[in-house]
Formats: sequence, structure tokens, C-alpha cells
Amino acid sequence: MRRFLAFLLFFALLLTGYTYKQSTLVSAAGYATPDLLEGSENIFLSYTFSPSHRSGRRTKEEYLPIVGYYDTQDKLRDIFFDSFLFLPCVTSTPSGGVTYRDNNNPANFSDWQLFIDDVFLDGYNIKALDAAVGEVKAGLGSSYSDFKANVFLTVLYPVRTQTDFGDVDGDGKTENFNYLADRQKAIRWIIDEQLARYKSCNFKNLNLVGFYWFEENFARSDPNELNVITTMTGYVHQKGYKAIWIPYYKAPGYSSWKSYGFDVANYQPNYMFVGDANSSRVTAACNTAKDLGMGVEIEISGQALSSAEYYNRYMNYLKLCTAAGAHRGIKMYYNDAVPGVYYDAFISKNPDIRRIYDLTYKYASQTLDVSEVVFIEQENRYTDYNIVSLGRPYTITPPYTNTDMGYGEVSGKELTDGIFGSTAYDTEWIGFHKSSTEDGYFYIDVDLGQYYSKLSLFSLEVNELIGAGISYPANVEYFISDDGVKYKSIGNADPHTPSLSLMLMQKKLATPVAARYVRAKITRGTHNFVFVSEISIGSLKSDRSVLEVLENNPLTLKRSEGICVIEKGGLTVLQLKSMFNQSVVIRNGNGNIVFDDVSVCTGYNISYYYANN
Repeated sequence: MRRFLAFLLFFALLLTGYTYKQSTLVSAAGYATPDLLEGSENIFLSYTFSPSHRSGRRTKEEYLPIVGYYDTQDKLRDIFFDSFLFLPCVTSTPSGGVTYRDNNNPANFSDWQLFIDDVFLDGYNIKALDAAVGEVKAGLGSSYSDFKANVFLTVLYPVRTQTDFGDVDGDGKTENFNYLADRQKAIRWIIDEQLARYKSCNFKNLNLVGFYWFEENFARSDPNELNVITTMTGYVHQKGYKAIWIPYYKAPGYSSWKSYGFDVANYQPNYMFVGDANSSRVTAACNTAKDLGMGVEIEISGQALSSAEYYNRYMNYLKLCTAAGAHRGIKMYYNDAVPGVYYDAFISKNPDIRRIYDLTYKYASQTLDVSEVVFIEQENRYTDYNIVSLGRPYTITPPYTNTDMGYGEVSGKELTDGIFGSTAYDTEWIGFHKSSTEDGYFYIDVDLGQYYSKLSLFSLEVNELIGAGISYPANVEYFISDDGVKYKSIGNADPHTPSLSLMLMQKKLATPVAARYVRAKITRGTHNFVFVSEISIGSLKSDRSVLEVLENNPLTLKRSEGICVIEKGGLTVLQLKSMFNQSVVIRNGNGNIVFDDVSVCTGYNISYYYANN
């Protein structure tokens, strides 16, 4: 499964007096052991080369808490990751190709050159790592003076549909990957070029161990696939280095990794990315890896910082991989692009998020007790309220859309569609950038469509990812109006954190107020962005009157089934709402809220709330 990349300090996890243990090599039964890779036990996947944005450039400061483990008092305690694999983000290249195997969009020679340039970019990536290792060594003292971080570089895939790759050997002829010899020539070039670059840098704190084959499966449809892979592994061995691979779960060829010439392969469970997978998949992947002499890769995505489901998935990796003994073998770690989930967890002040960093260190150092793994519950929101803002139109301060990430796709319905934040940057969010403030503020104005007399809930969901420049707003103040022109304040929001990095800036009133229009006035926070998702306005469910269809309307209500039979077609949602004795929410067959201007037909579900109007 191809993994697409998007992009703390007060948690008393470690008890006073806790003794920090150095990683020790313990027998790992059938798992691949660190001695196979010159002592590499914990290999951090360090993604580089994302030309469209900064997510491919990691600084020394961002490497420091990855190379070294810093406790909750920000004291350096130990080496964290001892090895680093440099590989490209799964992204488009300047030529219009992509970094991975794609027969329709193959990369060319200039793309490969730019990738290597990026790995060795001054001030970032491998050079920043060298500086960070030196600083961590100095901080840990003389007993670490001989430590060097192991490094692995990447061999990209020569896609056979590329007929005009470029001239890699200066013979005046472009390489045509229809021919095996030209593909082999490109493989040897990318290995030689990176070896030359690496040696010219004279790194003091790094040790090059080997090369990684970037593709995650065996292309059975390619008659030359075996020759292509063994060209890579054979040439790497000829140069005196190791060859490694990371096939995805049940990938074609995964069980034959040794026959391809790889020294070590780590198996991906992919539990983090497959929505309908259950935790048994992690155990199954561990058992398979052990049977085949492989290591295991654990995976975390940015969704774990905002979603209880994905947070708990990661906790299952730590718990189940430890229980299966995979923590005693060679371990690899996927955690998104720059700055990465582990870095975001390290700088977070939320103790639940910080726990990701601390428990991962314990897993890496073989000191994790599975009883320390904590799962969290996502609270059910507003079950006591009738949310009257669902599906209602609004106007906002112009959002930030200059991005290829999901939040840049603004439909104008995100804030009242009933969908709360569950990802870091996807379409449920709207991003406000500091450059677009109005008099220093961001505004959201909601038209509830009618006058409500008993409004008591005003809430806005916001997000924080400091590593990505997203901070909570400094304040949210709510205003109400009868006409949408003259507004009066009902006070500032009280922050409420239901879980993880999401916060509800909410105002709950003991004495309800009446209004048709509601405004949220948002004061920006400490960083560039404020991210908002759902705005919820409602009243308490105190009126339990029965839902009825008003007289002389072409509707038949079937309460036992929760549906309304429409006897006359061509109605809009707004017309349908007007035919009941109280406010309703219209949902389609998939359970999604339908907006007022949509035409409806027989079979639409009606779910209703009490407006106390």
C-alpha cells in the first residue's frame, strides 16, 4: 500500500527516579537482528524531496529530539533512533513525473538528480542530521563519543515506460528504459552518485550502511523485474554495502525477499492506513515477519494527533508488536513527512499527544511495559442539544487556499455540514492565515434561517499542530443579531479539549438568548494559521413534543422507520423543512446532511431535533 504524505512538554509519564536504560541486543527469535545491519536497531524513515512545499526539508533542530530522547523536563537522556533512511516523499516531480513506479508518469534523470541534491542540501536533511548527532553526542557525554548514526540511502525505480530518461553516462544518448541494459545503467549511476556525494561530505557522526529499494512490491507484470532488483542488490554488495526493502502487507513477492538479494526486509502491517482493518492484522504481520526472518515497520500518520481512532491504532502497534516480540528485532518507523508525528508529539503540551513520543522511545529501547499503553475515548458531542446550525449558510474571512492539501478545497459548506475534524489537514478544515485578518480578527457569520428563541450553545472546533504552524486561537468571542447588521456580544468562549489536539471554543449559556444570526470573532494565535472545522449552535433538548407534518402538505411520516414518503416530487430541502411543526435535519441515504437548495425525493431520511422555538 503506497503511503501518501501530507506533513510537548508536561506529561509525567516517567516516574521520578526512573532509570533510563540503554538499548541492549536481546535474542529476537526469528526476527531480523541489528547485527545484520551493523547495529541498526531503530531506523527512522526520514522523508525528503517534496518540491512543492517544505515537507521535504528537515533541520538540525527537528532532528535533535529524534536522534536523542528528551524527557518531559526537556533533559537529554539517551539515543532514540540510531539509524536513518533517506527516501523521497511520494510526490510529483518538477518534470511532471512521480517519485515512485508509475507507468503513466515516470520520472526522468533531472528528477533523480534533484532528489539527490535535496538529500545533500546545505543546512538540511543528511547534513542537518550529522550536526544533530554531534550535538546529541556532546550532550550525553564522553561515553557516547564513538557513537555514529547509521545511514541508508535510496535507489529509485527505473520505470520501463520511460523512453527518454536522459543521458546518465555522458555517451550522448538518452537512456530508454524499454531496454534492461539502460535501466541497469541508471541503477548503477544513482548508487555511484550518492556514494560520491556522501564521501565528499566527510561526515564525522554518520556511518553509511546501505541502500534501500524504493518500491514496496515485486512487479510481476514486468518480465525484467527480477533482473532489475538483483542489479540493485548485487551492485550494492559489490560496493561493500547492505541492501534493504520494506514491502507492504501481503505485497507481491514479499515472502521471497531473500531470493532478491536483500540483506534485511521489514514488513509493513499497514493497519494505520486501512480503515476496515482490525488490530489482529498487526499481530499477523509480526508473526509473518518472524516466520520469514524479517523485521517489522510500525506506522503512524498525522491523524493520530487529532483522531482517537488513529491514536488508538498506534497504541495497538506498540502494544501488539511488543507482545509479539518484534521490539527485539530491527524496527523501522513511518511517521509522515517533515517535521513528522514524533516531532509534533515531542513539542506538544497535550499529555496524550506527548505520550506518543515517550512510549515510542520505550518501545525502541525495549523498556516498554504493555500496561503503560493508554487508549483514549472520543467523547460524544452535544448529545443534549438540538444543533440548529446544521446545513445553514455562512460567510467567512477569506480562507487560505494556496495549497494542494485537502483544507485548500473550500466548498463553503465545511463549517455546518456536521463533520467534525478527524485528520490534520483534510477537507473538513478551513485554514485562516494571519495575512488575511480583518482588523486583526477572523470572522464567521452564520444565518440560522429563522429566529430561534432559546439558543444556549455556541461552539467552534479548532485544531493545533505547532510543527505545521497551526495554533489555537487566542480567543473566540460570540455575537448574536436579529437582522444580520447589528450584533451584540454574548461573551468569550471557554476552551474545552475533548481529546488530542482538537479544542472546542464554546460558550454555554445558563440563560438562553434569541437570534437568527450568529457571529464568531476569532483572535489569531501565536502561529501563522488558525484551523476551524464545525461551528455548532443549538438549544437544549427540553421540548419533547411530537414531530408532525403540517396540514395540506404532500408528506406522509413513518416514525417507526424514521422516513418521510414524499407524495409530490421537485421539493427542495428548505421547502420540506417548512412542512413540519418543528425544525428537522434532512439526511440522505448515506446519512449525510443535505443542504437547503438540494431537491429531494421519496425515501429521504428525516432526523429531527427540538428547536425550543
